[in-house]
Amino acid sequence: MDSPMLLANGQMLPFLHVVGADTLWLQGWVLHSPASTAGACIGVFLLAILSRWLDAVRSLADMHWASVAHTHATALARGCLQGAQSLLAFAFMLALM
Repeated sequence: MDSPMLLANGQMLPFLHVVGADTLWLQGWVLHSPASTAGACIGVFLLAILSRWLDAVRSLADMHWASVAHTHATALARGCLQGAQSLLAFAFMLALM
């Protein structure tokens, strides 16, 4: 495909660009002014803090779970923590793209 991909509201540029009206994840996160761009940066920063916090919680939980018997509840909790971390990592990847 040599042409850019078409989106609902225009074309997706296949290179790094800084133009107005880029959408970050949701329609409410449209970067159309310097203030909205700053707000999106703050939001992404807060999500990054949440991601690191989840990593710390998972690390502490893994140390605790290593000393107790493995049950279905621990497996479910471990899976939920991994899923939340993967979801945040995917969201960050989309933000960078």
